[in-house]
Amino acid sequence: MSNIIDVINTLGKEVEDVIDNKKTNEYFKYTIVLYSVTENFLKFLVATHECWDESGKQMEMADKGKTYDVDFGSIRDKAKNYRFKNAIDKAKTQKLISDDLYKKIDTIREERNDFIHELWTFKEKDNGEVMLKMLLNVRSIIVEITQVFEKLVYEEIGLGSDDDFLKLL
Repeated sequence: MSNIIDVINTLGKEVEDVIDNKKTNEYFKYTIVLYSVTENFLKFLVATHECWDESGKQMEMADKGKTYDVDFGSIRDKAKNYRFKNAIDKAKTQKLISDDLYKKIDTIREERNDFIHELWTFKEKDNGEVMLKMLLNVRSIIVEITQVFEKLVYEEIGLGSDDDFLKLL
């Protein structure tokens, strides 16, 4: 099973190929996929941040000779079950995303909901210009979320720098 980093990097290469080679028949599909990835990546980011915070509390208590039990699986499961709006709100509460990024992601969420719920009436799915604009927009949001994730992993958690870690989009 692939981890989220591998999935996003692979998807990023596919999206770049679609955009670079003007594969207009693929714009619609990848827009839908990136909507889903945006939601799931944000949930992963929130869970990672919460697990890191809980690890810090656990270490502080251990330094004091006390135990602090953390169920990391439960944290991940809870985040996995968030609705998209809850994940956005949690990321904002955790100060992972700025007000500007919050608005962008929430707009993507609304767009995605409208898009999916009205899919059967969506007349623009074969319009390459419209679909490319939508694809590029959701792609730019994932790039911003990736930057937040990298900051969390490299600066806050301190895993070090690895240029191959995220090659996203």
